[in-house]
Amino acid sequence: MSRARNRADGDFGDLDITNIGAVSLDSIKGDTDANTSIAFSGSDVITFTTNSSTAATFNASQILTLSGNLIVPNGGQIGSVSDTDAVSIGSDGDVTLTQDLELQHDGATLSFGANDEVSLTHVHDTGLQ
Repeated sequence: MSRARNRADGDFGDLDITNIGAVSLDSIKGDTDANTSIAFSGSDVITFTTNSSTAATFNASQILTLSGNLIVPNGGQIGSVSDTDAVSIGSDGDVTLTQDLELQHDGATLSFGANDEVSLTHVHDTGLQ
């Protein structure tokens, strides 16, 4: 391609474009108000924008940052390659862990009840209080 055009429609198949710098999609099919976009920057960051605000980014370290909530479906799971259901969330909101719960810092507190009326606090070199 020797010259960029303002609009391109059609099937581009296996088109391979390299060394073009930043790429930005300023409208997504079906987005009638054009305030949704996906931008691929030269700094290895992919930014998803909805309602003209950043919704999520992927960076070069493969870290996903969300600007809002992460919602897991009823009966959904969060895990890793070796433990795909490490955290399961039931339809009633109960959370189940497949491994031990570890609070790995001095002064860690585990609270119980709607108002945290009962708690266990780790006291360094002493135990629980």
